[in-house]
Amino acid sequence: MTPSQATADRLYRFAPGVRSRTRLIPNAVDPGARPRHRAEIDEVRRQCRLGRRHVLTVGGDRPHKNLARLTDAWTTLDPNLRGDAVLALVGSPPPRIDHPTVRVLGAVPDEDLQALYQGATMVVSPSLEEGFGLPVAQALACGTPVTCSDLQVLRELAGEAALFFDPNDPVSLRNALARMLSDGGLRRDLRRRGPDRVARFAPPLIAAELLSTLQAAATAGT
Repeated sequence: MTPSQATADRLYRFAPGVRSRTRLIPNAVDPGARPRHRAEIDEVRRQCRLGRRHVLTVGGDRPHKNLARLTDAWTTLDPNLRGDAVLALVGSPPPRIDHPTVRVLGAVPDEDLQALYQGATMVVSPSLEEGFGLPVAQALACGTPVTCSDLQVLRELAGEAALFFDPNDPVSLRNALARMLSDGGLRRDLRRRGPDRVARFAPPLIAAELLSTLQAAATAGT
């Protein structure tokens, strides 16, 4: 079982003989995450020292998460475009960066993470590779605008509900950040598209697919 067609395609390159025995079962994403009251969101933001606006990235400091290129793009943005927004980095291990417009939060509780998703101006995912892209899916489910790497797996996941950039090109990444910060109409459009896009990953639907696949495998093995 693979969580995306992109992952399956990579698997086939290493083991072409498994194609007929491979099933695509995406990760489950809860589209009904409890909406947080503004007061709850503001309290989490206060605890995390995020000020009035934040841009969120979820992923530990590993090479494929591409955080160094993201932070370079963020800190070299035109200050007039960035305004009072800060970049909040969630994940473990946390990166080492010291800049007044970056907050390194490390691991946070799930409840706080939901508030950070829902309160974010946008979520940015600069990964160089992913198997599914759960942070992108969670942001879409929250109705938070997403800009992310132009990878097959994230195109498959987000479709027209995200703004894409080349994760290997610092200019492309910086331009995507600038456009999302400056274009309120684009953010509103992406907020509208996100929840519909991930409705197909609702836990009951994925559970049914998983159970059916496991039953078929069990029957074939008897």
